[in-house]
Amino acid sequence: MSQESKKQTAVEWLFAHLLPHLDWSKIEDRNRFRQLKKEALEMEKEQKEFCWNIAYLSGGFVGKGLPNHEFPTFEQYYTEVYGKE
Repeated sequence: MSQESKKQTAVEWLFAHLLPHLDWSKIEDRNRFRQLKKEALEMEKEQKEFCWNIAYLSGGFVGKGLPNHEFPTFEQYYTEVYGKE
């Protein structure tokens, strides 16, 4: 998957749409926003990993065009699809 076709997570989409509406004049607000985004992305990734593990362990990918051997680990899948770890 090329860098241009990496998917955007729901959290990234939301925060990108919030950016134009924020007052960036206060450094503490900017820092808080960055921290909230980091925490939200971590939570979202944990949720994706939980779902991945259930599907992978139950054989849920087999026959769905995503054989279990295509992405042997969640980290490989996440990096390939979203371009980051």
